[in-house]
Amino acid sequence: MHFIKNLEWRYAIKLFYPNKKVSETHLNLIKETIQLSASSYGLQLYKAFIIANPDIRAKLKSASWGPQQITDASLIIVFCSYTDVHRKHIDDFLTLKSNTQDIPLSELEGYGDFMEAKINEKSEQELKHWTAKQTYLAFGTPKPPSGFSCF
Repeated sequence: MHFIKNLEWRYAIKLFYPNKKVSETHLNLIKETIQLSASSYGLQLYKAFIIANPDIRAKLKSASWGPQQITDASLIIVFCSYTDVHRKHIDDFLTLKSNTQDIPLSELEGYGDFMEAKINEKSEQELKHWTAKQTYLAFGTPKPPSGFSCF
């Protein structure tokens, strides 16, 4: 039931109060949620850019058909998926996994080879579609904390 309760918070935000700001505590929680989101193989082949600079948001508003929310919100988060995947992405992930989980890197080589083989099976279009799906998972994961108000 807790999972269902977490999903019930969703609603469309039509307006933001320009004078309200996302607190550093809430922003850190959102960042951590994005970092911990699920992804295929754990690779997380995307970037999330947090844009608070009003000049940059004004340019993005212009390039996004003018929605007022882009400049009224205290910040926006732009998710971008990788369009190319290289062995270095896999190796960087395996190094991080080795360091954070105290697993010898040599024990992860087979997993790296498996990921590389599965990724190489995909056409260029399939790969772009796949990384876009991974990005969408991260985009859909964050949930505002209790008491968080955007409007």
